[in-house]
Amino acid sequence: MTTKQKNSKPKLTCISIGYQGRKVQDLCAELKTHGVELLLDVRQAAWSHRPEFRKQALAAALAKHGVAYLHMREAGNPFRPRKGEAVSIAECAKHYRKHLATTPDVVLSVAATLRSQTTAVFCFEAQHEHCHRSVLLAAVAAQDPLQVDRLDGVSKPAVARPKGRNQAR
Repeated sequence: MTTKQKNSKPKLTCISIGYQGRKVQDLCAELKTHGVELLLDVRQAAWSHRPEFRKQALAAALAKHGVAYLHMREAGNPFRPRKGEAVSIAECAKHYRKHLATTPDVVLSVAATLRSQTTAVFCFEAQHEHCHRSVLLAAVAAQDPLQVDRLDGVSKPAVARPKGRNQAR
């Protein structure tokens, strides 16, 4: 073994996925297809307007597919814009970077979890770059080599067509 091999860390891998536009049974099946053993929920609050994505219901659905569930509240984004305030993705990311700078143990905890088993990092937003998952996983990658497989290929809804006289309303 060379010195370089001894000193290099094995590359971590994870999946980044959001539930926006997905059904819980489709999410579970997709995770199982990709060999995921653990869903790491990085929402600050493991709650959703869609009851099947609330902590207990989600954990139960995942268990039926042999996928464990872990909610890591401290990895959630504490920044919430005020009601009616328009905030860009870049602005949200900036606030989340500040959060991670003041809580470095979060990044260490996520990295340790990724090392332990095949993990999917989970939040609401379907697109990785629109979610704080992208900032969190970039912070992990800054410390450990990391490959992120993005599962944000949610099919887009069909374009609505104007209803004609003979179509149901």
